[in-house]
Amino acid sequence: MWTGLAWTGLVCTACGEAPPPAAPKPQAAPVETPAPPPTVAPYGRVFMAASETGLVPIACHEAHVPKFSTGEACLALMPVGGEVKLDSGATAKVTGTGPAECGGGKALVVQAAPEALRGHATAPADASFVEVLPPMTPEEAAKAAPGLAAQLAAVVSAEHPTLGDAKRLQLHQLAEIDLDGDRKPERLASVTLPGADEDAGPAFAAIYLVPVEAEARPRKLKGEPGAGVQYTVLGALDLDADGRPELWLNSYDDEGFAWSIEQVGSAMLTELGRWRCDS
Repeated sequence: MWTGLAWTGLVCTACGEAPPPAAPKPQAAPVETPAPPPTVAPYGRVFMAASETGLVPIACHEAHVPKFSTGEACLALMPVGGEVKLDSGATAKVTGTGPAECGGGKALVVQAAPEALRGHATAPADASFVEVLPPMTPEEAAKAAPGLAAQLAAVVSAEHPTLGDAKRLQLHQLAEIDLDGDRKPERLASVTLPGADEDAGPAFAAIYLVPVEAEARPRKLKGEPGAGVQYTVLGALDLDADGRPELWLNSYDDEGFAWSIEQVGSAMLTELGRWRCDS
C-alpha cells in the first residue's frame, strides 16, 4: 500500500530528518622541500712552480670533491688575501692572477720581491707536505750502488731489444722515498743510455723502482726509447694527504724542461699535472 512517503535515493523527503553530514576528505600531507646542501668553500693542497711573474699551479688536490686537478681549479683554492709558502719557507699574500711566464695559462700573483720567487711554492701556507731531495751526481750514484747499472742494463736489453747493447747504460741518480707509507723507503734509479752520436739526445732514459730483494726484478715507472729526454727525481709530495706521496719529476731535453707531478701505481706512473718551460 502506498503510504504517501516519497524516497529520493536513500533519503526520505517526508520523514522530517536531515541527512548526515558528509565525511571530510582526507588532506594530503604537506610536501617538505629538502634543505639545500651546505656550501663548502673549495680547499686543498696546491703545488706550484715559482717565477718572476708569479706562481704557476702544476697540480693540486681538491679535498672538498675530492679529486686531483690542475690549472684554473687549483687557482680557485687560493683566493685573494690568502697566503702561500715559498721555497724559502717565507709566506706571501695572494693579490690576484696574471699571465704565466711559461706554458701559457694563468699564474698566481703574490706580494713578494721577484728574487724571492724561485723554485717551488705550496698552499696552504701552514701545511708542510713536500720533501726536496738533495742533488746527486752520476759518480755519487755509481759509488752508492755498485753493480746496479749492470743489473739495470740487463733489464733494459730484455725489455727493449731494439736498443742493442745496453752495457753503456749510466746510473744518473738514486733516490730513496717511502712510497707506500710503511716507513720503509723504496729505491728509485734514474738511468740514461747515451746515443750513438754525442750531439744527439740519449737513446733511452727511464726511472726504475728497484726492489730490496735481490731476486726481484726492477720495475720501470717511466721512460721509453728515442724520447730524447732525461729524468731527475726532484722530490716527493703528498697532495691528497693519504700517506702515499706523489713524485716531483724534472724531465729535460735540448729544447727546455718540464716539471711534473706523478702518482705511483701498480704499473707505470700516472701524470697528475705538468708545467713546461722552453729555453
